[in-house]
Amino acid sequence: MLLLVAALLAQVPTGPVLVEAERLFTEGDARFRAGDLDEAERSFAKSYALLPLGATAWNLARCTEQARKHASAIGWYRRYLRLEPTAKDRKQVEAAVRTLEKRLAARGVQALTVFITPPDAQASVDAGAVAGDGATFELTAGPHALEVFAPTFVTAQLEVVVSLSASQEVAVTLTPKPPAALDEGFVLPPALDAPTTRPPPPPPVVVLAPSPMPHVTPGSPGLELKPAVPRVERRLRFTWLGAGLTVAASVTGLVAGLVAADASTQLRDGTVRSREQNTGLKGTIETGALVSNVGWVAAAVLAASTAVALGVEW
Repeated sequence: MLLLVAALLAQVPTGPVLVEAERLFTEGDARFRAGDLDEAERSFAKSYALLPLGATAWNLARCTEQARKHASAIGWYRRYLRLEPTAKDRKQVEAAVRTLEKRLAARGVQALTVFITPPDAQASVDAGAVAGDGATFELTAGPHALEVFAPTFVTAQLEVVVSLSASQEVAVTLTPKPPAALDEGFVLPPALDAPTTRPPPPPPVVVLAPSPMPHVTPGSPGLELKPAVPRVERRLRFTWLGAGLTVAASVTGLVAGLVAADASTQLRDGTVRSREQNTGLKGTIETGALVSNVGWVAAAVLAASTAVALGVEW
């Protein structure tokens, strides 16, 4: 768990963003259990926007699949596999994608998922609706015009041929626009003729010299030598240490909570499993919940300690 926390510290947001992402994830899980798929999808999507985790993408795939949004479900399954390239359930996910592809093909359409770099770029197909990175379009068979664009980047235009036999995934990396250059035919204007009148003389330059300092010797009447005041350097060692441990504890609580929530979702998704598998999922839920609670309590204690350390060291 500590290795996982260390790896996440460099790529996840901190503080209130983490708390809000977990709150939205828990909210989506509760709404999913209640059968409110649309609201569950909204909550999971907001959590994913703050913290794009594989577990959140998987839950979004499950929501959209059960809501019969087949193309969107394929897109979220593809995002899940991108975020979790070594996922143990890869074969099951690929089988679910194939089933969704068959359902789309029966309607005469298929899914096209577009991944874009930079991630804030946008894409449109056949000059239609605009969507961002990871968007999935539901298209008929045949050629389609894909356009990807972003400010300060060269627009990419390419043709994608959609087949009903399988969905497709396209990754597009935009090229930055080159800096503006001068036109080849540009000619500088000729220099103006020298003025016939003599310009006024420049104003005199005044240099302000510092006043001479009196020579002071020890024992001079009315004067004292002041000792040098050492520079005070504030070394916030314990403050930074406390802040780092607070972040680590927060991430631990978040990750453990997400793992427990994911196991809880799997336990209630209606899949027939063996007693050992169900027991394992229950153990994961209990352990994850315990570690999550301990992590958040530790984060609260460390945050208070960090505030005290800041007051002392500052």
